[in-house]
Amino acid sequence: MRALAVTAVIAYHSRYGWARGGYLGVDTFFVLSGFLITSLLLAEFARGRRIDLRAFWARRARRLLPALLVLLAAIAAYAAWWSPSDSRSAVRGDGIAALFYSANWHFIAHRTSYFDLFATPSLLEHTWSLAIEEQFYLLWPLVVGGCLVLARGRRLPLAAVASSVLVASAVLMARLVQSDPTRAYFGTDTRVHSLLVGALLAMILERRATRERGASRLASAAGAVALVAVLTAYARIGDHDLVMYRGGFLLFASVVAVVIVAAVQPRGPVRALLSLPALVWIGKISYGLYLWHWPVLLVMTPARTHLNGVGLDAARIAVTVGCATASYVLVELPIRRGDFLRGRIALPSAAVAVGAVATAVIFATASAVVPNPAFALPAPDTPMSFAVPSTVSAPTTLATRATLPDATALTVAPLTTAPPPHVIAVIGDSVAASLVPGLQQVSASRGIQVVNAAITGCGATDELSLDDQGRPFDWSANCVAAVPEVQRQVIDQTHPDLVIWLSSWETSDRLVGSERVRFGTPEGDASIMQGMTATLARVTADGARVAILTLPPRSAREDGRPVRDGATAFDHLNELLMEFAFAHADQVELVDFATIVCPAGPHCPTQRDGTWLRPDGMHFTDQSASLVAQPLLDIILARPG
Repeated sequence: MRALAVTAVIAYHSRYGWARGGYLGVDTFFVLSGFLITSLLLAEFARGRRIDLRAFWARRARRLLPALLVLLAAIAAYAAWWSPSDSRSAVRGDGIAALFYSANWHFIAHRTSYFDLFATPSLLEHTWSLAIEEQFYLLWPLVVGGCLVLARGRRLPLAAVASSVLVASAVLMARLVQSDPTRAYFGTDTRVHSLLVGALLAMILERRATRERGASRLASAAGAVALVAVLTAYARIGDHDLVMYRGGFLLFASVVAVVIVAAVQPRGPVRALLSLPALVWIGKISYGLYLWHWPVLLVMTPARTHLNGVGLDAARIAVTVGCATASYVLVELPIRRGDFLRGRIALPSAAVAVGAVATAVIFATASAVVPNPAFALPAPDTPMSFAVPSTVSAPTTLATRATLPDATALTVAPLTTAPPPHVIAVIGDSVAASLVPGLQQVSASRGIQVVNAAITGCGATDELSLDDQGRPFDWSANCVAAVPEVQRQVIDQTHPDLVIWLSSWETSDRLVGSERVRFGTPEGDASIMQGMTATLARVTADGARVAILTLPPRSAREDGRPVRDGATAFDHLNELLMEFAFAHADQVELVDFATIVCPAGPHCPTQRDGTWLRPDGMHFTDQSASLVAQPLLDIILARPG
């Protein structure tokens, strides 16, 4: 079962279309962990009427900590010698959080205090699930031991406690997803219900063994159906499906529990399938596979490996399997068997190892360059109830396309003859945010300060964006409050002379009142215009000028994955931006940023001067941002004649 789960996770992170629900492999691990750990605790109590907590925690440390230490040491070395300096501060915080099994709360704190401003994912983001499991291993034995001692060995009070916490956890997840999806997804309290499903299953199977022939056949048949359901979920259930937070994760965990029941039967199709030698071996090294696959995916890029497509995938899998196998054979297995570090030296040695790795992570990231801090964002209390206009009408100043001036003259027009700006604020989405390091670099020599007010996952307007199925994105509700709040803070605190505006999220459908308004329709155009008018009023409240950038087409990805074609939507939004700039010509200029990035038209270059411009087809790296920021700033600061 571990083999199927870790394969699903790796396929999901590799962005294979047939593994849309591969993230549910983590929930499979949760159920398995709850089942196995509780089974061990109950068996130990049955033998001696007590649970040796120190021995239990020592076994867990021997099982999990050594492989993690090796991974963290490797990432520290990578951070010191190969990673960009502006990403090392994140490696430091993420590494320390992963080392002390608090990564999930670290990511929660990071994402609720402010939105990520950079598109580069953390090398250790996958350790959030390890943190939840370790926190469960720390607390659950205390609960089990306490309940069994107080109840004189009876399991019913323990089952009642587990059931109560399970229900509370599932309810809390459903409530929190409305205001904070990150908190709902990463929280120990919101995810513990999956672990407790496994724990309750362990209690049931201990008391009611299903070894009678009829019961065993029924369990095997139900497990076969459940296994098909699990595999279907791995393939079909997308990660933005809100129903998962409203009982879906609990239902999935329950289905996994049915598979476990079938797997522990003496015989049956599920047991036979899951006993295949290849699956058993993958299951044995699954912990190492999970640890190593994510950093390998991020580090082994086409630019570094000179590979693409199937060749790149094969190389990544080979390196991941090699690292996981070496970890299992050379580190995990010897330490679990007690081949070394026995007795009194085990604990001091573990403390020294943890301290050494923590020191390595800190020193490896000592040269980190910390980016400009983001503005703090208040978490919305009731995101789905933010005010959205019930009716939308186009602004009366909206020019028709028939009266537009020559597009070329409009899109490259310099920003009048006003004095050079002292402060530039950047608003928009993660693409705009990825431009900021480059703008800061090329502006510094001109004495211009660049302030980042762009928010990942949000547009320049405060509308509620919808996905292709017409449902709000998990983070959309936060945008409704965060976008105007951040923009007002930037204006009030930094008083920019110029605002650079770049955003593609307006190409999404949006919620107006209780109705879905589709992008590209007259109603959608009017809604976008109204939202942009409100944004313009906010960002020009202190007299700033505005430079709206046209959207460049997407380019090929560095990892060779296909790129979603958004050319038609981008072209339509660029037309709307042109209309908006013409209608507000006294405050707004439209800059042809698309031509800067893609001078040959829709076929955008992937590299410039040997540097990948947009590795994921959309976002700039710190290095490539400066390549496009220089001509962009030249246009913005140009003077007529």
